Amino acid sequence: VVSFDFSGSSPSSPPSDPTADRGSFHINISEENLLMLSNLVRRTGLAQLSPQEVDIAMMKYTRRERRKHGEDLFVISRDQFGKFIREIIPREASKQFDRTESENFSNYFTNFFTCFDYNWSDLKKDEVNAKELMVGFSFLCAGNKSAKLAAAFDILDVANNGYLTQKGLMQYLRSYLTMLAGISLLSSTKKITTQIRKRLLSPRRHDAFLAVQNGAHWTLGHFLRAFEVEMQQEGMKRNNAVTFEDFAKWYTEGGYVVAPWLELLDLNKFLSLIGESSRPSPRHAYDKTIADILFTFPLANNQSLVVLREDAKYVCSV
Repeated sequence: VVSFDFSGSSPSSPPSDPTADRGSFHINISEENLLMLSNLVRRTGLAQLSPQEVDIAMMKYTRRERRKHGEDLFVISRDQFGKFIREIIPREASKQFDRTESENFSNYFTNFFTCFDYNWSDLKKDEVNAKELMVGFSFLCAGNKSAKLAAAFDILDVANNGYLTQKGLMQYLRSYLTMLAGISLLSSTKKITTQIRKRLLSPRRHDAFLAVQNGAHWTLGHFLRAFEVEMQQEGMKRNNAVTFEDFAKWYTEGGYVVAPWLELLDLNKFLSLIGESSRPSPRHAYDKTIADILFTFPLANNQSLVVLREDAKYVCSV
């Protein structure tokens, strides 16, 4: 249905960077992936929860670690993540799952967690950065793209500084791409889902996520080059303190061409690629006239993503 190509090296990565791959890598989202995603968010009720609500629930199952330079890191283990999932999915909803759904949903969440348990993390096995996981998890939550982008920025701004450093921005972008990679692994077949889980736990699992690291480096490099030019023009020096307004301005003024996958944060747009929505259709469908469409850009397989005027207005308003 849609494919994202992260070929070549990142414009900001030095040759010595071992995590910046220089091959050709893709994240491919199939119709089956989207059908499973639709079933997951609807049946579990996640599509009705905001990222902020889910973040509050997840934090109850984390531990706080103090790192160098006074940084705080919130860590969640695989076992605690399982408890978190059982809390946010209403018991009434889980009672309605048939056996296949219960097994598939359990495997989906397990695989999502494993995607974030990557080799370049300094955490122990079966432990992940809870804030990064939450940013990626927002793909499953309610809200449009702009609201989710703003919420995720705040989630990663643990110290409430009002900005993210370059390291924080890398986490921001990588978290979204990691979850996209996880979504690309969704399958309706229990056998395939189990095989995927085994591959994710294998020593070679890092190879499967080179696209994630490469794509995040590449996107960050494009942003930083544009941001540096703007700071120079304004006579400012703030290259390691980026506000959400900075990022939103870059995205609105052309960053959407660099990172079109961020449009998929809106579940309704994401699922519309297969003619579905994350919520019931209204009695009178919204007519997207030409006046409502701000711009479009092509995707793979003759698909296009449409950005409406209301999206740009929201970004400007925040």
